[in-house]
Amino acid sequence: QFPQPNIFNIISNMLPPIVHIIITVLASMGIMELLMQLFVYTKEPYLSKLSKVKKAQLNRDRVHRNADKLLNDKDNKLTKKQEDKQNLKKKIASDDVSTALAALAQTKGRFNLISMVLQFATYRYLSSSYHGVVVAASPIEPWGIFRRLTQRGLTGVEGYPKAVSWFFIYMLVNIGLKGFVNTILTVVRGEDNVTG
Repeated sequence: QFPQPNIFNIISNMLPPIVHIIITVLASMGIMELLMQLFVYTKEPYLSKLSKVKKAQLNRDRVHRNADKLLNDKDNKLTKKQEDKQNLKKKIASDDVSTALAALAQTKGRFNLISMVLQFATYRYLSSSYHGVVVAASPIEPWGIFRRLTQRGLTGVEGYPKAVSWFFIYMLVNIGLKGFVNTILTVVRGEDNVTG
């Protein structure tokens, strides 16, 4: 087990395990977001590529709208060559968006390793704090594979089917809160409409 600084011991002893796990995961997310804000989201390369994505999306929507209008015009039937030309315009416009999105994603790429290291550190800290500890009780009795998931890392709890380990809480927080937080931050950063 990794040695823990005294301040972490004090905090973990003051808080209920579930609260401590949630706060720790959220703190890890907050640190990563702060780093991204400082070194990515406020810098010119990212802002420039984000602008290009939005312009490409507007152009794609315009091209698709105009092409669909011509293709669906029953009063002015297009020839096969004209239809192919309109479909090609649509494809080029869509490809431009994909290219712009790929360029935008590259600006975040170098921080993926930092994110992985931070997640690993969070995992090890919580593991060392709550290894073998029952942190909660399930309101229902889980069965089969689900029980093995809720009791991962626990030993000697065969007679306590509702016992829940730290890992299950950690996983729920990551799946639930992480997606929720990312959705909010995406809107704040102006990326809510930045999709393929």
